[in-house]
Order: sequence, then C-alpha cells, then structure tokens
Amino acid sequence: MLLKEIVINGFKSFANRTKIDLGPGVTTIVGPNGCGKSNVVDAIRWVLGEQSAKALRGGNMQDVIFSGTDQRAAVGMCEVTLLFTECEKELGTAFNEVEITRRVMRDGASNYYLNGKNCRLKDIQELFMNTGVGRVSYSFMVQGQIDQILSTNPSERRVIFEEAAGITRYKVQRREALSKLDQVDQNLSRVQDVIDEVGRQIGSLKRQASKALRYKRLKHRMSHLEMAYCGYDYGIHQGLIRKLEEQVVGIKEKVEKLQSKQELEEQLVGEKKAERGMMYEALQSRQQEIFELKSQKDQFENKGKLALIRKNDTASRIVEIEREFKDIERQLGELETKAKDDSYFKQLQLNLVISSDETFQEKNKSVEGIQKVLVEAEQSLQSKKREMLQVEGDMNRLRKKNGEMEVVLNTNNNLVEELVFKKKEGETHQNELKMQFEKLQEILKGEEKRQKELEEQVKEKQLELAKHGEGLKEVQKRIQEQDKQVARLNAHVSVLEGLQSKFEGFSDGAKAILQGKLSEVLEKKDYGLLSKWVEVEEPYMKALETLLGQAIDAIALEEMGQVVLVTEKLEAKDLGRACLHVEVGKQFKTQGGEGVALPEFLKKAREVVTIKDGKYKTRWEGLLEGCYFAENLENFLEFWKSKKEFEFQLVATKHGELVDARGLIYGGVKRGKSEGSGFLQREKEIRACKDKVEEQKKIFEELLMEGKKWETQVAEAEEKL
Repeated sequence: MLLKEIVINGFKSFANRTKIDLGPGVTTIVGPNGCGKSNVVDAIRWVLGEQSAKALRGGNMQDVIFSGTDQRAAVGMCEVTLLFTECEKELGTAFNEVEITRRVMRDGASNYYLNGKNCRLKDIQELFMNTGVGRVSYSFMVQGQIDQILSTNPSERRVIFEEAAGITRYKVQRREALSKLDQVDQNLSRVQDVIDEVGRQIGSLKRQASKALRYKRLKHRMSHLEMAYCGYDYGIHQGLIRKLEEQVVGIKEKVEKLQSKQELEEQLVGEKKAERGMMYEALQSRQQEIFELKSQKDQFENKGKLALIRKNDTASRIVEIEREFKDIERQLGELETKAKDDSYFKQLQLNLVISSDETFQEKNKSVEGIQKVLVEAEQSLQSKKREMLQVEGDMNRLRKKNGEMEVVLNTNNNLVEELVFKKKEGETHQNELKMQFEKLQEILKGEEKRQKELEEQVKEKQLELAKHGEGLKEVQKRIQEQDKQVARLNAHVSVLEGLQSKFEGFSDGAKAILQGKLSEVLEKKDYGLLSKWVEVEEPYMKALETLLGQAIDAIALEEMGQVVLVTEKLEAKDLGRACLHVEVGKQFKTQGGEGVALPEFLKKAREVVTIKDGKYKTRWEGLLEGCYFAENLENFLEFWKSKKEFEFQLVATKHGELVDARGLIYGGVKRGKSEGSGFLQREKEIRACKDKVEEQKKIFEELLMEGKKWETQVAEAEEKL
C-alpha cells in the first residue's frame, strides 16, 4: 500500500489548493525551516483522525484553517485528501485506490469522506487498523521522533509493535466487547428494578383504569343532571318571559283603551269647540244687535232730547207768548181805562183792540200751531219713549241672553279646559305608559338577550364539555388501545422468546445440543449458536436465511475432536442431525471476482451483514467470504453470463433463490414452513417488538399525561358551567 497523493486546501500555511505527488521510493520530505514540512505531516495526522488541537500545535481545531495575512484574506474552511493505492490486500477492499478526506468549517462543522462518500471517523480508523497508518503510528514520523521512540518506555514501544504485528484491531474489538459486556451486566442489574417498576405501574394503571371507569359513570350521570338542570332553568326563564309578555299585552290593551278614550275626548272637545264657535258667533251677532239697538237708543234719546229741547223752547215761547198776552191784556186794560177817559183813546183803543185782536188771533194761531207741534212732539216723545222702553226691554233680554250665553260659554270654556287638562293628563299617563311599556320592552329584550346569552353559554359550555368529554373518552380509548397493544406486543414477544428458547425451527440435533442433552461431552462454554452473532437489514433477511440454509442453526465448536464426539452421541441417543462448525485455518478465497465491478443490484454479503464483535467474528467472515446478495435472479444470471470471470461461492436473492458456484439454482416455495419463521427473523422481530414496546410505553405515558390534562379541562369546564 502506497501513499500516492496529498491534496491540501486551506490547511495552516497552505492557503491555495496544493497537490503533492508521492511517487514510488519517496520516503522523506526535507527543506529549510518554515517551508511547511511539519504542516504536511500535521495535515496527514489530521485527516487520519487527530482530535487534539495541541498535538497539531494549535489552541483549537479552527486554528488549522488558514487565518489570513496582511495581503490575503482568511478562508472559511480547510480540506485535506490522502490517496492510497495498491491497498486491496492491506485494507481488504475491492478497490485498488482508496481516497480519504477530512473537511472542517470555521463554524465548527466537520465531515469525513471515504471515496467521496460521507462516513464516520470510526470507519476510517477501522479501515486502517493494523496497517501502521494512523494519527499515531510509525508510518509517518517527524524529525527526532525515532530517537523519541527509542527512548520511550517499553509500554509505549509496545503500542508500535502491536500495530506492526496487526493485533491492534483485535485489542480495540476486545475493549469494545468488554465495554458492551459491562453494559449488558449493568442492564441485567437493572432488569429487576424495571420489572418492579413495571409491576408498580401495572397496579397504578389498574387503579387509574378503575378510577377512569368510575369517573366515566359519574360523568355520564352528571351530564344527565346538568341537562335536566338546564331544562329546568330554561323552563323558569320561559315562564318569566310569558309573564312579561302577558304584562306587555295588558299594557298594550290599556294603551289602546286610553288612545280610544283620548280620541273620543278629542272628538268631544272638537264638538265643544265647534259649539263654542257657533255660540261665539251667535254672541257676536247678539252683541252686534245690542250695539245696533244701543245706537238706535242713542238716536232715540237724542231725538227725545231734541224734542224735549223743542218742547222746552215751545214752552218758553208759550210762556213768553202768555206773558206777551198778559202784557197785551194789561195794555188793553190800561187802554180801556184810558178810553174811558178819552174818546181818542177810545178810538185808539178800538184800533188797538182790533189790532190786538188780530195780533191775538195771530198769536193764538201761532200758539195753536205751537201747541199742535207740542202735542205732536209729545206724541212723538211718547212714541220714542215706548220704542226706547221696547229697546231697553230688548236690551235687557239680550243682556239676559248674553249673560246666559256667557255662563254657557264659561261652562263650555271650563269644560274645554277640563277636557284639555284631562287630555294633557291622558297624554302624560299615556307617555308614562309608553315609557313603562318601553321599559318593559327593554327589560323583555334584556331578559330575552340574557336568555339567549345563557342558552348560548350553556350550549358553548355543553359543546366544550362534550368536546372535552369526547377528548377524554378518546384519550381513555387510546390508553386502553395502547395498553392492549402493549399487552399484545408483550404477548407476541413472549411467544417469540418462547419459540427462541425452545429453538423452534431448528433441527433435532441442534435442539439437543442447545438444550444441554450432550453435557457429558460438551460444556456450555465449548459451543455456541452462530446465528446469534449476526444482524442483517430487513430486505436481505430472507436472502441470508436462504444463503445459510441448514447452517442457520449451526453450532460452533472449538475443536475437531468435539465434532466426532457430538456426532457419535447424537447417533447413539437417536437425537437427530445437527450442523456443526469448526474454525479452520484456510478460508474460501475468490480469485477473479474481486476485480470485477459489481452492479448496483449485487452486493457483498459482508457489506450487508453486520457481524457482532466476539469470538465468532472471524468464523462469520469466513462463512460469508465469496457470498453475495442480489435483487433478483434474472438480473444476476444475465450479469453472470456476461461476466464469466466473476467468481463466487453462493449468491442469494431477496426472494429466496440460491445460486452456487457449481451452477445449481434453488428456487420456488418451501413447503411446511411459513414466512418469517426463521431464527434470524424471530430475533429481529423480537428486537423490533421490544423497541415498539418501549415506544408504546412512552406513548402510553404521554397519553396518561394528556388524559390528566383532559380531566383538568373537563373539571374547569364543569366548574364554569
């Protein structure tokens, strides 16, 4: 095996991608100080798995990344790749060249690659174990390390010799096996604690289940009681609403009656107003008549006064005339006296008498005319007085009627005012009733709204309660189903473990050996079941069982002599046949198959089958040497036909067909044995069931917690309801 090439990118002083080709015979790197010799060795040790930053002359792992200079910026990652060639024999691979790569980012992310595929550091360490290649090995040394090795103590030098001798791998495997055995011992010491805890959990779960059932019954009863109480409360509110509706109807009837009464009163007031208008018009007419009569009375009074004045004037004239008449008579007397004395005077008296007589006649006529006028005036005055008395009577009658009408008018006014007051009072009462009605309507609406809110709240709480109840029921149902599923899985595991403990499906001879019936020739430490030390992925389970065939129950023995003793005892006791395996030095080796590129549908059995560390590992490696797994028979036969140089021992397909190197092909359906009844299948199924049991237990615990949450939510919902 040769180190052919080193590619360094971003590691320490190698900022640019640097490729170092190492041809045959190159064993040493020399150069002046500071040129990067030690960095090359550090890069090799780093890619081979060095985890100590101090060993790489740094403070932390990010220090190996090029951190930049004044003229060059820092990089974000570093990567180192080693290419080995001619490594089939030393590494036991089918590849002539093996490339390993390590990449680390400045954020701390780190990856390993093997031939370009992501892998673990452990894979690389196992690959190069016993080859002298590693982070601490004798294959890569710096200046002064040889003297350091020679001066070290024997225990440190022993590590180098063990690496050179090729036993490092086995020591590592031994340490891992011992560690696993310690873990098994610890697990066994905890098994009883787990059993006790599970027993306590079972008792607790039974009590919880009984509590849950009791809670379910009480919950069901409480739901019925709550529904009955809600119905009773709903009936009470309905009765209250009916009473309020009846009150509203009564108030509406009162309002309608008051409105009718108000309309009648308004109609009566209108009639009274019309009657008062008519009376007012009649009063105005009477007052007009009184005014006209007063005018006539005034006219008559004026005429009477004028007639009285005329009468007085006439009387004055009469008095004056009478006075003049008396004066004339007196003059006549004087004249008569004088006439007696004198004839002249007699003649004059005669003339005067004649003249006086004429004057008297004229005056008498004038007096008669005046008396006549006076009589007429007196008659007219009497007539006017009579008319005036009649007018005064009419006026008195009109006054009396006017007074009566004023009384009636005042009565009507009082009645109208009373009606108006009653109307206002009725309107006030009506407004009060309206306000009371509106208030009752508001109360009714509030009660209806409150009832609706209560109904909605009750419905919401009932829905919430039903939801929580359904959730709780669902969780309880899931808990029961989970419990049943765990019980089924445990029962299934018990059945499978019972079959495994009885070695069901094994040959009679293998059963006899494993059950200790040959203890006189075999101690328990001297044999073991080979199939317990391998695991395989599910798609290749049937292929492995087909590949092993009867060797599935092969018993591993330590010595050849034991084989003879066992076969003789089996035959002597008639215990059946058994498949026995002893380790021999020579193993099957293919000559030409390793150089043939395998298609994707064909895989080496050793790559698919996981061999547990232990004393039977080398046996299984020998058993699987030259064995392959194929996807199907048709593809493999075409491949075999085209690649005559391909050598193999056995090829098994996923469907159970088997091809051996002699050209024998086994296929079809095997009678008398159901699918999945093999030992390996049962082992895998037991592990899967146990994993499922653990998962189901976790789910069961989560469901219990969820059930408690639902119970809390149900209790809160019931308290709110």
